[in-house]
Amino acid sequence: MKYLRQGFEAPLFAAGPPVESFLSAAQNNDPNLYPGQRPEGSYVTDGQNTYNVQVTAQGGEHFFSIASDQGQVDLDAFLQLQGVPRLNERIPIVAFGANMSPGSLASKFRKDVVRGEDGVERNNRPDLLVVPTVYGELADHDVVWSGGPGSNGNFTAVLYGGEKVQGTSVQVGINFLTPEQLLMLHATELNYDLAETTVSVAGAPIRAYYYVGTDSMYLHDGAPVAVSSIPAHRRRLPGASTRQLLEHVLADPNISAAVAKRYPEITGVTDATVYQSFIKTLKAPKGSGGTPRRDLQQFVQKQLAARGLVGDTGGQHGTASWANPSKLATYGQQKRGIRHNDLYQLPSQVLEASRWVNPAERNRVLKSIGEHLVRISGGKLRPLKKKG
Repeated sequence: MKYLRQGFEAPLFAAGPPVESFLSAAQNNDPNLYPGQRPEGSYVTDGQNTYNVQVTAQGGEHFFSIASDQGQVDLDAFLQLQGVPRLNERIPIVAFGANMSPGSLASKFRKDVVRGEDGVERNNRPDLLVVPTVYGELADHDVVWSGGPGSNGNFTAVLYGGEKVQGTSVQVGINFLTPEQLLMLHATELNYDLAETTVSVAGAPIRAYYYVGTDSMYLHDGAPVAVSSIPAHRRRLPGASTRQLLEHVLADPNISAAVAKRYPEITGVTDATVYQSFIKTLKAPKGSGGTPRRDLQQFVQKQLAARGLVGDTGGQHGTASWANPSKLATYGQQKRGIRHNDLYQLPSQVLEASRWVNPAERNRVLKSIGEHLVRISGGKLRPLKKKG
């Protein structure tokens, strides 16, 4: 493989489909698209296009390359030309739901946006949109649906490793993220904790962190329901899309009767899109502090739990460094045997204020992180300050 060296002509990389061609719930504002479309194999995105990444392994060492007019070129050459950290400087995070979709990743990382005098929105941080995603397999696991529809009306993916999936190997991705990207991703994963696992990539292991669902999982005839759009070998579980599962729940006469009694506006509704359109109308009066969408979410989940349609994922709790990417080992450090760092940085230090031109978006990320830290600490921590 060719590396980019000073004085050499830069390669022209072979771009794949544009990011916007991959439908996702966030990018297309449709909860029924969750977990979203993704390329068939490993890729890297710059926020506009996707580029196929070829992965090989020899002697336990991985090699990552991209096709170009100069042949297969090392992935680090692409990252170098983008002006972003190389692979060894990034933190490997397992992706098994929306985080495998280029459209979803673009929506999550395109935050520092400003509108110019000409009325055109411009992204101040294109570096945040560069995300390498490598595909692998996780043995004795499957990706299943959560224990009820969320506040947007769609079920979400959780990773399950119980006895009903022993022998199953599910496809997952590894997002290689900078500490700043990881912190921004944290703000979208507030129902999860972090743990560690090993993913088989091209037949060799990569140690990575993954989001453990703190919520429960949906059960059908006592078994979890797999996310049907995610490939798996030797899958034993029944599968469904989020639309199919939601409409199955809405068609249950006991659940629909209970929901209609409390929310008469959706009496007899069994269509997912109609249900989700109703959710959008649930807005609390300004300054009231109410959460009507969350109230509906919790009400439906309680109905499911009361009928034995919810189970425990049995997942372990995460590491203590959930919101402190500075303590998590990078890919390069892990290859040298380092598991954790002693360095400690506050989220406000990771999201350097001087690099953001839209402080409101930065503050929203910090607020989400702060609220989560307060919640998991039982209220012992004070919310993080917006400035710093």
